[in-house]
Amino acid sequence: MKKKVIICLPLAKTSVDVEFFESYNRAKTYLVSHLDELPWEIEIMDFYAHTFPIDANRNECAQKIVEGVAVGGGRIFKPDISIWLDTDHTLPITVLFDLLKHDCPIMLGVYYIKAPKKDMPFYPVLFRHREDKPGLYKAVMEFPENQVFEVDMAGMGCACIHREVFEKLEMPFFKYMRHPKGSSNPEADWKNEAGIDDVSEDVWFWKQVKEKTDYPILVDPQIQLGHIGRIIFNKSMYDSYLDQYKKVMKQKHGNRIFAKHWDDNAIALPYEGEYGSAS
Repeated sequence: MKKKVIICLPLAKTSVDVEFFESYNRAKTYLVSHLDELPWEIEIMDFYAHTFPIDANRNECAQKIVEGVAVGGGRIFKPDISIWLDTDHTLPITVLFDLLKHDCPIMLGVYYIKAPKKDMPFYPVLFRHREDKPGLYKAVMEFPENQVFEVDMAGMGCACIHREVFEKLEMPFFKYMRHPKGSSNPEADWKNEAGIDDVSEDVWFWKQVKEKTDYPILVDPQIQLGHIGRIIFNKSMYDSYLDQYKKVMKQKHGNRIFAKHWDDNAIALPYEGEYGSAS
C-alpha cells in the first residue's frame, strides 16, 4: 500500500536560514535511502506556502491537505500524511523518517523557545493544561528521554499529522488568539510586565483537536530540533538552563509550593496508549 506524504514548509519570512535547507536536504536524502524500512511505500511532495501572516500560511497548507494539490495533467495529489517543518530550525538527519515510522495520527518533535534575552524563560514549546488554573497552560519542563508522551498543546514547528485529523475539524484550522496572562510560559507574568501580548495561531488548532477528536497529541522526545535565533536554542542549552531555573523558582516560592506546582503541571509521563513508544 502506498501513502502520499506532503511536507509543508511555511515561508513567511523574507529569507530562510541556510542551516535549515542544508539540514532539510540531508533529512530528505536519509528518508529516501531508508524507505524500505517504513511499513508502507510513500510518495513525497514538498509544498512551500508563501502566504502571510503565519495563520493564513498554515491554513493554506491545511486546505491543500484536505482538498489536494493540483500537480498537472488533471491529477490531484491528496496526501494521507502531512509533515510540518518551520524553516527556522536545524533538523536531525532522521527527522522525516522518525516522524513517519510511528504511523499514528499525531506525532511531534521537540524544540525550544527562542528567548530574546538570557534572563527570560527558556522552555520546550510543549504545554499541558494547568491543574491549578483551568484554561491556562504550563510548559512541559521534564519528560521521558526515550518514551513517547502526551501534551495538550504545542508549536507546529515539527509535526506529523494525518489527513483524517484535519477532516474532523473546520476552517479556519489556525487563527491568532490572545491568551490570558500566564498562559504559555513557566513564569507567567514576564510578557505582561514587558507589555508583550501572548499570541499564537497554534493554540486554536490544538484546542479544536482536543474538542473535536479523540486523537492523542503525542511527542517523540528523541526527535530534537535546534531553533535558530541569534544562537541556536537546543536540548543541550535547555539542559544547562533547567537546574538553574528550578533553583530560582524554589528560592522564590519555597520548596513545598514549587514541588506541588512542578509535579502537577511541568512533568510529562510516558504515553501508554495504543500508539506505542519511541524506540
